Amino acid sequence: MEKDLEEENAVQKDNRARRKSAPKGTVIDPRIPELRVKSTGAIVDAYPLAARAYTDEDWRHKKRKELVEAIKRNSPVWACPLCDVPVKLSSSTRGNFFFRHAFKEDGRCLHKTRDALPDDVRAAKYNGAKESDAHKEMKKRLLYSLYADSSFAKDSILEERRWEGASPWEYRQPDVQAVRNNQRIAFEVQLSSTLIDEVVARREFYLRQGGILIWIFQAVEKENPRLYQGDILFNNNGNLFVVDDETVSTSMQERRLYLRNYHLIPKVTAGVNSPTWSEGELVPFDALTLDVGTQRAYGFDYESALANVMVDELEFRKETYRNTLRELWLKHDPIHYHIFHDESVKDECIKLRNNLMTVGVTLSSFSDKGSNFESMSHFIYHMLSVMSGKPVGTNLRDILGVWNNIFQNWKGYAWYFCVLASQYQMLPSLRKQDEEARAKRPTNKKGQAIKTFDEKLQVVRDGHNGDYKPSPQVASIAAFLFPDTPHFVRQAERPQKDLGR
Repeated sequence: MEKDLEEENAVQKDNRARRKSAPKGTVIDPRIPELRVKSTGAIVDAYPLAARAYTDEDWRHKKRKELVEAIKRNSPVWACPLCDVPVKLSSSTRGNFFFRHAFKEDGRCLHKTRDALPDDVRAAKYNGAKESDAHKEMKKRLLYSLYADSSFAKDSILEERRWEGASPWEYRQPDVQAVRNNQRIAFEVQLSSTLIDEVVARREFYLRQGGILIWIFQAVEKENPRLYQGDILFNNNGNLFVVDDETVSTSMQERRLYLRNYHLIPKVTAGVNSPTWSEGELVPFDALTLDVGTQRAYGFDYESALANVMVDELEFRKETYRNTLRELWLKHDPIHYHIFHDESVKDECIKLRNNLMTVGVTLSSFSDKGSNFESMSHFIYHMLSVMSGKPVGTNLRDILGVWNNIFQNWKGYAWYFCVLASQYQMLPSLRKQDEEARAKRPTNKKGQAIKTFDEKLQVVRDGHNGDYKPSPQVASIAAFLFPDTPHFVRQAERPQKDLGR
């Protein structure tokens, strides 16, 4: 037993040494290497989660908040698998993320996660900062600005006064509080690190009391921001507020409370958001959106803007890859350049296939010759033939020949051909070509009457649960190639139904 403890202590010592020398963002040791999912009991690897906390800033701060809120509700998300104590997501001073026990360690668990500074020491540092000259100056600026705005009831503007809760022992003492349009507002001046636990606790307190909390910063760190700034930023719809000399003077001149609003601006590339910062515009307080239910105050709706940018960027990529696919198949028409068996096309196909996967479209593997890849390629050529109004990827004479070939040999594609031909208004022309062809040759080699074009259409419509059932393997590629064809989109989104009769 003693030997095991000595070995464990040696490992812990080695990990501490490696953590101190590790580059920022490196996951050398997440402290607790595996986490237990409390809802299912499953064990998950902590390494990729700690790595994501470094690379995905939005996820990092929302997850920190989620974990603390869940612990306060007594329904933790993750726990240490050895001692079953709930865990929180933390960061070292070097910016390396790890998981730590949510409660004070008593030495019984083999995983040691304590930071260099205990929570009570950090809290003392925070409280000490609240008494600094800088903190007092910030409060003075805020008070001057509030008094200048007649929409705030003068007798409601209070400094360092208790905000009572539902019970005598439940209260907060915000730096400044005021009432505007019957809405109680708490202002907290933020100069130093605040524990995520305290951020969450304050948010929940004011939410219960029907008030709203607004954090006021002295300055915003755009490069290498502190963790607490991100915790507030990403839980406030990507907005932060600053009070400075200019906001005070503007407030006094306009007789209207002004704040400097810094917010994130979405910048999405290949589905990845790397937001930039706004310059920090002066905004009147009455122009802000105050959402009491989510405890957020913002001048710029970052989340809505991000959602719109994500949609636009995704549609742009889809259109780009759609054109690339069409051009690739048209360029490598197998009559002249056999796409199915030419290795020189392989790299283009692999790149396109990987790109399509990022937009939710699956293209069969190039190496899948003889079955899926060739079948899908034939389907694409059939659809491009309809779009082009002439045979593509085949030596058939005309588009009627393409249709007859599909009806005879590619029955699962017939419904798609009919839908697209109807959309491109080709049915009258095909019907006429069919009549002319049957006038020259009304029977087949066996002497049987050849079905009319309309009879074949009816077979396709009636056979959607039989031989002519639309192939589900090509549904997604059909909807991707022709997004303006509703029947294709519905076919890709749900199981077989009426198939567009």
